[in-house]
Amino acid sequence: RDESIEDSTVTYSDLLGLNASVVLPRDWRVAASTTFTLDSDKADEMENDNRSMDFQVSKSFRYRLPNGLPRRGQFYLRYSRTELDMIDRLFDIQSNSSNWSVSSGLSFNLF
Repeated sequence: RDESIEDSTVTYSDLLGLNASVVLPRDWRVAASTTFTLDSDKADEMENDNRSMDFQVSKSFRYRLPNGLPRRGQFYLRYSRTELDMIDRLFDIQSNSSNWSVSSGLSFNLF
């Protein structure tokens, strides 16, 4: 609950999230998360519905520096998606948007 004295408005937010991470054999890891957020106001003039989801697969590996010291590294592949539905009943505006991305990375532990 968020109350603005300046605008004389009350906004309610509901959030539900779930995270999971599983370590698999041979240094593999799978992680996923999802979140649902609903914002609305007391006067029922606006509503925002936000949904997001992330999924990642990663693999750790071992390597040696030129001086022979053992180190670890990691490779990952990540997918992310966000969707937003917005309704403004005061100005009769409705908007939907979605965004997704795929990213990957490689990291080396040097110290």
